[in-house]
Amino acid sequence: MAESQHYVFESVLLGHLPDDARKAFWKHVSGLEPWKHHPVINQGSWERLVGIHIHDDGCEFYKEDEYFVWSWSSIFATAGSIKDVLMFRFPIAVIPERWMRTASVRDEVHKKIAELTAWSMEYAGRGTWPQTGFEGEEFHPKTTRFKRKGSELAKGWRACLFAFKADLKARHQMHKLKRWYKCNEFCDRCLALQGDNCPSELDYRNVGPSAAWNLTTITDETYRVLDRGSLSPWAQVPGFHFLTISHDWLHHVYLGTARDLCASGILVLIQHGRFTAEAQGASDMEEILASVHASMRKTCTEHGLYLPAKPCLTSANLGFNDGFAELGTRYKASHVKLIVWWLARETQQFADQNPQEPVLNVLATCCYSLQRVIELMDTSGFIFSVAEASEACESLKTHLKTYMWLAWYSYSRCLLLFKVRCKTHYNFHVADDIKATRLNPAMFQNFDEESFLGKLKHIGIRCHGATCVQRMFMRYLLCLAMFVREFSKKANHME
Repeated sequence: MAESQHYVFESVLLGHLPDDARKAFWKHVSGLEPWKHHPVINQGSWERLVGIHIHDDGCEFYKEDEYFVWSWSSIFATAGSIKDVLMFRFPIAVIPERWMRTASVRDEVHKKIAELTAWSMEYAGRGTWPQTGFEGEEFHPKTTRFKRKGSELAKGWRACLFAFKADLKARHQMHKLKRWYKCNEFCDRCLALQGDNCPSELDYRNVGPSAAWNLTTITDETYRVLDRGSLSPWAQVPGFHFLTISHDWLHHVYLGTARDLCASGILVLIQHGRFTAEAQGASDMEEILASVHASMRKTCTEHGLYLPAKPCLTSANLGFNDGFAELGTRYKASHVKLIVWWLARETQQFADQNPQEPVLNVLATCCYSLQRVIELMDTSGFIFSVAEASEACESLKTHLKTYMWLAWYSYSRCLLLFKVRCKTHYNFHVADDIKATRLNPAMFQNFDEESFLGKLKHIGIRCHGATCVQRMFMRYLLCLAMFVREFSKKANHME
């Protein structure tokens, strides 16, 4: 039975990562700015240390009824090591938004959950059972907690905060950020501005020699001075650092700028004759797009990739008739990732056939450089090599700069293509983080977290709304117990 418990522990918290690999990871991280003064990491004993990601997001369980979900997982356990996300991501709290009717109540809830997490992480970092309860209450002498208080927890294993994960909206709500995407001062990492009347030097769309926003980097010390009256409630968690509030590649790219790139890129290819009505046997734009989608699926299938038949490419799904070109919300992140891969191939082949067309060559460079970053993320471990980090950083910046050139080119010709969002600017900071830390951005993307929310929603919608939270946790614990039992049976069979 001890072997089966060890197997479950390795699966759920360690992702079956070897001791040497974990030690090398912590050795690298201990010298980086966000973690070099971490009170737990600096204690050493890295072989028995687990890093924790904390995630917060809203999820609409019922129509117009959103629930806030706080959860945590080990940084070492991913869907690549365990198939079911319910096995390695665990809820901290689930609270309906209707219970938090005002901003002050919502802020107080975030503060209370942060206090609970800080209390938990303090003792997890020590590796001991707590001396008192969360509210400072003494344990009853006849309870197990009283007997074990102060004793070793989990056979010497410890856990510590590593980073926070959230999309832009939840990031703002979770950490009470003054500078977020709906403000003129929209970036929490620098003093870049958005709006028609902002100085050109600080305009986030300015990436030329006159750009000054890249000289105004906000550090942890700067953050604690600028926002001293409204620090994140999570600042009380041991190991909190401003830079541990990570950027999410999934929402920044796959559900952000890449949706604009894919829709605009497809239209540019059609405009320049890559897909014509005669060649596709089509009579109008809708039939051309349908044939493009069929070609896209065929190419993916030939390379062992699966792109669903739906949603199909249509003018409505690409936003051609309603403002800027953009893939519709029916396209999931996994769809967008495949379309980027396909678009990089198509634009490169077409640009090679038309070397005299600058827009095609810039588009090919834009798509290829983004795809190259994605390939590096997918094929590398937690830590990039020096060469990989340098290439990923330069490729991402090349993608962003060529994308902005395409936006200028389209704007000068009154074409609603290649919209420049504030997420484009955030990705410059992602590129700088890659170069500074050599950490793979895949560590901070929210694929597993979104899957976890989907699983909780499937459980929640089968419960009555009035008792949803209680019954959802009961059913979740039942599912978890079944998973642990299956893992134990598998481990015993392996013995």
